Formats: sequence, C-alpha cells, structure tokens
Amino acid sequence: MPAMKETSRKVYDFLKETEGSDVTLNSIATALEMGVRSVNGCLVGMQKKGLVVREEVKTLDENGKDTVTKFIRLTPLAETYDPDAE
Repeated sequence: MPAMKETSRKVYDFLKETEGSDVTLNSIATALEMGVRSVNGCLVGMQKKGLVVREEVKTLDENGKDTVTKFIRLTPLAETYDPDAE
C-alpha cells in the first residue's frame, strides 16, 4: 500500500491514540479541527484498505428516542499497518 496522505495520517494517528474509546466522525473532526467531509473521505479510504470499520450502535438521544450512532473502530489489520510504508 502507498504511504498515507497527511490528512489521513492525522486521522489514523488520532484513532490509534484513542483506541478503545467511542469516537464518531464528528468527534474526530472536532478534535482535529478538520471538516466532517474531509474526515469522512479519510475514513472511506481507510475502510477500503481494511483499516477501520463503522460500528453501528443503537442508543437513545437526549429526547429518549432511538437513534443509531456509528463508532469508528480500528481493525486488527491496523495493528500491523505501517502508514509510512511506500
């Protein structure tokens, strides 16, 4: 696989640092001060490489209504992936 682009690397590093936490697309964008569309593009690329999955979890929103939250999770492949490899 080619080396990651700078923006994808920021997202990847953030996911490695927060591994085990419940992070969402919006929380990544906020933490990295990036646009949601930009982060989503990075995540789509990482999904295609098999590095992340979006885990859908049913939760209740602030009004008590059912909602689906998508948490971003690293896959086992991400554990051995070298983002600097060419």
